[in-house]
Amino acid sequence: LDGIAIYSDDRPEGRGPTGVCIRENRPVICADFASDPSTLPWRAAAAKAGWRCSASLPIHLDGAVCGALTLYGREPGAFDPHEIALLEQSAANISYALDALDRDERRRYAEQEIGLAAARYRKILATTKDAFWLVDATTGQLLDVNDAAVRMSGYSREEMLAKGIPNLDADQGPEDFKVHSARLLRQGWDLFEARHRTRDGRIIDVEVSAMADVSSHTLIGFIRDITARKKAEQAIRDLNSQLEQRVLERTGELTIRTRELEESEARFQLAMDASTDGLWDWNIPRRECYYSPGWFTQLGYPPSALPATIDTWLELLHPEDREDTCQEAEARL
Repeated sequence: LDGIAIYSDDRPEGRGPTGVCIRENRPVICADFASDPSTLPWRAAAAKAGWRCSASLPIHLDGAVCGALTLYGREPGAFDPHEIALLEQSAANISYALDALDRDERRRYAEQEIGLAAARYRKILATTKDAFWLVDATTGQLLDVNDAAVRMSGYSREEMLAKGIPNLDADQGPEDFKVHSARLLRQGWDLFEARHRTRDGRIIDVEVSAMADVSSHTLIGFIRDITARKKAEQAIRDLNSQLEQRVLERTGELTIRTRELEESEARFQLAMDASTDGLWDWNIPRRECYYSPGWFTQLGYPPSALPATIDTWLELLHPEDREDTCQEAEARL
């Protein structure tokens, strides 16, 4: 047997009794090895070993063919119907035993995986900073908590397991819990804020991420203390309110100042319109000038007839006066 090759596909070495048995999932009886065409690749080995016939029966694992049981005889036609029936029963017993071993192996593997998952679960719950609650969905009774829940509440583990959510939630009574629990069981998950009561009487703000396990009729919750965050949010809201008030006050002041400025400019414009004096005002960085109506009148121009720039003033200077005037202006600056 060590020197022969047997396959289960359609190559020549797969067309013998064992290969056909596996491929076609049926018993194959070879009454005479020397005359059966399908045994040609193994005839030399059969003659050397004294094989004259064979019986191949499929072996199953989980309902599928996984191999074959092949027996050899030293006389042609050695396997009669009675012996074949016994061999079929033996093959069925082997298949049953393999299924039993496979189920046992899968069970052991599943138990090992469950154990590993439970260990990971315990490790995660022990290391997370968020509190963990396992809650009876009907009564609200706490069934399990982690160390973070103990630290957050100030209660011992035993004290917490003797309480229910209505004892720890500052705003939720038994009827409120029933309504919320029913909604969680319907929708499966929820994220919400609540206020919890600690052992020393403090009320803390929390954020709860809750999930329903319908099969066990329990609720799983991870609770995060957001008291500091809520205080910071309130401080920001207060600051925004103060800023808004200051903006309103400042806007009112600016409105008053703008109105006073507009009134002042109106009075100034009336005075300029009524005056025969020529007045000009130079905005040095922008090189812009204001020229009063009297200034235009003195020079014989209609009001606003010339560009309101310093260049207008320079161009209107008498050529003989321009150099001295510019030097005088520069000295004044």
